Amino acid sequence: MTAPGWLSRRRVMIGAAPLLWWPPAARAVVLEGEADVRSAGAVGDGITDDRPALQQVIDRARHVVFPPGRYRIGGPLVPRSGQVWRGAGASISEITLGPDNLTPPFNAIHGSGTLTDWQMIDLGVVGNQPVQTTRDRTGQSCFGLYLRGDVRQITLLRCRFAQLGEGRSRHATDDTGGGGVVIGPAPTDEDQALEDIAVLECVFEHNGNVPGVYINGGTRAGRMRRGVRIVGNRFTGVPTATRFQNCIYVLAEHPAAAISGVTIADNRCEIDTSIDACIELNHVDGFRIAGNHIHVRSGAPGSSAMLIRDGSRRGVITGNVLVETGHMPDQAGILLVNFQNPGTQEDIAITHNSIAGFGWRSIGIDRGSRGVLVANNRVSAITRPLECAVRVAAAQHVRIEALLVSDATLALAGFGTTVENRIEDLVASGVHMVRCGGTDAPISFAGALTSRVRLSNLRLVDPIPGTPALVRGPASLDIRDSDPADLPLRVE
Repeated sequence: MTAPGWLSRRRVMIGAAPLLWWPPAARAVVLEGEADVRSAGAVGDGITDDRPALQQVIDRARHVVFPPGRYRIGGPLVPRSGQVWRGAGASISEITLGPDNLTPPFNAIHGSGTLTDWQMIDLGVVGNQPVQTTRDRTGQSCFGLYLRGDVRQITLLRCRFAQLGEGRSRHATDDTGGGGVVIGPAPTDEDQALEDIAVLECVFEHNGNVPGVYINGGTRAGRMRRGVRIVGNRFTGVPTATRFQNCIYVLAEHPAAAISGVTIADNRCEIDTSIDACIELNHVDGFRIAGNHIHVRSGAPGSSAMLIRDGSRRGVITGNVLVETGHMPDQAGILLVNFQNPGTQEDIAITHNSIAGFGWRSIGIDRGSRGVLVANNRVSAITRPLECAVRVAAAQHVRIEALLVSDATLALAGFGTTVENRIEDLVASGVHMVRCGGTDAPISFAGALTSRVRLSNLRLVDPIPGTPALVRGPASLDIRDSDPADLPLRVE
């Protein structure tokens, strides 16, 4: 992280400069009935500025109907509580920023303060990312949907967010902002609540900086942060020359504002250009990440398909398919790690996942991990051997069982050379290794400080020539009932 940030550790959301265009907070209004935006004079030709007509209907109708058309806006639309926006289809009814650079930039849909019971269905939002060279240096503009403050009962269903965010100007290097969807309180908001948020069956494509969905719980204790569902969405086409970010990012800025009840399921991420993480959690208490299909062809150094960090606990990661075919260095599949040491991510089960091609570490149980179960996972290479399939470092109370690994130098490795970073209470049972080893033993705890490590029912089939032994590590390792494939069981 290069400076303090509201949106992530990579400084995307905050700056010293004042905002260039900030609409007023949604005021209390009485909404009645249903209204077609064309009834107020909206044209939908992609040329006329339809914002005044759209906002007029938004300010009076409970059900706002967008017939087929491209509704160009010259300023932000402000949603109202207790309202439904409905289009004829996400590629048929579109809110668009038009083809020109906007001075000043703004968010297409902008809410601040309190917003409750708001739905957006079958509607698209299309930006101007390739040509948007004027910047809001605070990073708060050029989003498709931007809802901050006390945000509850928000649903996005079958919507599309495309070509949003800032492009690269000739004077800038990497200071791009904007992107898809931002929901939840900012750290400075007086009213901070986040409850019952659903992003369902939406498409996010060709968005810069924030390619997809960013959910923030804020910083202050006392209000509920719970009930987030991000299900059945598609993320693709991240533009080049934008700051690396995440497809799905759910975080609180402080443990007191932890978000509970988070489900991220059945999403598809197809990433062809560099990204930071496809799914990232921070201070989430109670989560399920299931059935997602992630295919990464390029990523930033040290990036991950899934990054679970800093105070996340009581969760399950199950039934996901993760594939990396870009042959990038330092890529992780599923990584548990704490950036704010000391701290923990704990009580997490990683089960029944298929992980292929993530050569640096396919599964990382790293700094601050505690109470972690890794069971019934398949880890494999694609075109070149994996450096490490499962890495454990500075972790406690870890159980690994029914792990099938093929084509890896290290199937299981332990790290940590200080007392604070030692591995304590690890049990690995039923690790089946095919074509592993080579320059080292396929299971290695060499140089690691360990306490109560038990390895059992290890099986090595077709070891790579030159493999010195089944296990490398100190004599204190408890190794039982294993098949070393005619190699020594252990070497120092």
